Amino acid sequence: MSDVTLGPTSRESISFAGADGARIHAWLYRPDPPIPTGTTIVMAHGIGGIKSAGLAPIAERFAGAGHTCVVFDYRHFGASEGSPRELLRIRAERDDYRSALKFARELPETTRTVVRGCSFAGCMPRGTPSTTRGSPRSSQSARSSTGRTLPGQRA
Repeated sequence: MSDVTLGPTSRESISFAGADGARIHAWLYRPDPPIPTGTTIVMAHGIGGIKSAGLAPIAERFAGAGHTCVVFDYRHFGASEGSPRELLRIRAERDDYRSALKFARELPETTRTVVRGCSFAGCMPRGTPSTTRGSPRSSQSARSSTGRTLPGQRA
């Protein structure tokens, strides 16, 4: 285990528009009280997974270390809109990741974004264009964009 002291966190249910107008449901975790690191971590499960299937403890740990986290369900899955339910479309999931990254970049505390994907979700940023402010960095092993292990995580 890490010797990093983690603080309390708060979780808010939010939504943002997906590329096709469907509402994408997400949880927004923030450190409480705010400990600005400037890093916002965007997280989702791999193919067919939903945010309530184990992502909360990971996001709580990141937020406890001072990072903001956006954890979302792809459209057609979990609490997000989309019909028919459980329709898997890789291009749509990539679009949803782009929408989540756009939302994360617009948060006032964000100076950089990190993508933490489980399984297939770790591949999603490959097709995501970068921007100057908060360019996404892919991470399946909880590494920051500088290559260092994020506080509260093991390499």
